Amino acid sequence: MHEELLENIGLTKGEVKVYLTLLQIGETTTGKIIEKSGLSGGKIYLILDRLCQKGLVTYIVKEKTKYFQAATPKKILEFIDETKSKIDKKKKAVEDILPQLMGLHNLKTKESSAVIYKGIQGFKTVLSDTLDRLTKDDEWLAFGVRGDRPVNVKRVWDKWLKERVRKKIKSKMIVADKAAYDGYKSVSLTDFKMLKLESTAPITISRDVVLIYDWKELSIIKITNEDIAHSFREFFYSLWNIAEKIK
Repeated sequence: MHEELLENIGLTKGEVKVYLTLLQIGETTTGKIIEKSGLSGGKIYLILDRLCQKGLVTYIVKEKTKYFQAATPKKILEFIDETKSKIDKKKKAVEDILPQLMGLHNLKTKESSAVIYKGIQGFKTVLSDTLDRLTKDDEWLAFGVRGDRPVNVKRVWDKWLKERVRKKIKSKMIVADKAAYDGYKSVSLTDFKMLKLESTAPITISRDVVLIYDWKELSIIKITNEDIAHSFREFFYSLWNIAEKIK
């Protein structure tokens, strides 16, 4: 019964056995502890060191030999208080970082995926899915937009833009050249700015979705992740703030 109780306060089986042995036989050397407890010599030294650190065992040196003795059982209460204090400090430390941990948890549990769509049908599919999720309270952002799009892409794109306007979804677009602006300037509910970018891959952001377009391969990478979309949105606005207004 004593053993189980002492284990419940945080002592190992070996520590309990050594402490109770010392209580029974009093001040002694490691040889007697090994003999009485039945533990190996290698373990005894480690266990005694831990019990000394916990204040439950003390020792003195006589003629270069260590003699160990169990501390008064009242020390057990002090050990419990110290253990509780350490746990309280650990709890406080965890509480301090809990918001960051919850952020990591939420990131993991949020919907997250990356899918590649290929061909004109894939292009239609991803644009249709994106538009279905948007409402007039959302904003559609695009940057790196150029005027050199394949003809079949332009037809699908123009139809999609009309649907966006019909759903009253506002947009900001950073075009990379004058040709792109001339092609889109008649589209309603759209603010334009120009910034010459070397990248040939336009990017759009809406809600938790980022689309990266590759016109040469006619493919779209769709990333669905709220935090990634937020990062791209912040990047967009950093570009928007330095882009030029189109006269």
